[in-house]
Amino acid sequence: MPSNDDWYEVVSGGRELLQGDLLSECPIIQADDNMPYPLPGDAIPAKRGDSDIVILTQSCDLANDKMTMVLCCPHFDVDTARRAEPSLASNLKDIKKERFFRYALLAAYSSSEISLALRIVDLGTAIVLPKAFLQKVAAARDPRLRLCPPYREHLSQAFARFYMRVARPTEPQI
Repeated sequence: MPSNDDWYEVVSGGRELLQGDLLSECPIIQADDNMPYPLPGDAIPAKRGDSDIVILTQSCDLANDKMTMVLCCPHFDVDTARRAEPSLASNLKDIKKERFFRYALLAAYSSSEISLALRIVDLGTAIVLPKAFLQKVAAARDPRLRLCPPYREHLSQAFARFYMRVARPTEPQI
């Protein structure tokens, strides 16, 4: 059986953020589905939750302080995702073969320091959070995993492929 050891590196300490960083149980504030318009005074309807996320913003933009907001996507344990969305169980092979564009797979990983089950990344749920906030979360997650090249770039490419899809109203005639 092939090893997944080349997918990740273990990162300890520090606030440095790079593309491919996995942050577990990251606090997320999400606008309520029934948010009114116009917005009321100071109280904005929202809910707080925690989500495992992976950073998609380019490392060079993060390192050179070109971004104050960071693009992330949630990822879930495959078994948890199957319970939440039963159709994922029947589509796991298509997700693996990159035929189900909304989702991507992250390999499982296990070491003496940290372990991670097979994960599904939901590319259709983009989360944008302040960089300074994520640096604090990263410092509190010790140790944590970071995707290695080329896997982190492949994940970003999958994200781009999902959002750049363009359908034609008709096919060319042959």
